[in-house]
Amino acid sequence: MTILTSRIILGIETLIIVIPLSLLFGYGLPVMFHDAFYSPTADEYALAATGMIIFVVGGCLFAGF
Repeated sequence: MTILTSRIILGIETLIIVIPLSLLFGYGLPVMFHDAFYSPTADEYALAATGMIIFVVGGCLFAGF
């Protein structure tokens, strides 16, 4: 695989995976935490904690850890 092919595949992967996930968490996490703080039920806290765990794990995967 050439360097050009590798960069093209990386660009396509970025467009398909990273950008939509970033937009999802950019909108989804604030909504989850708003619900957790303004209607505090156990379900809302669990949803916010799960969202934060998914966000951190996704960041570690994309960073290469």
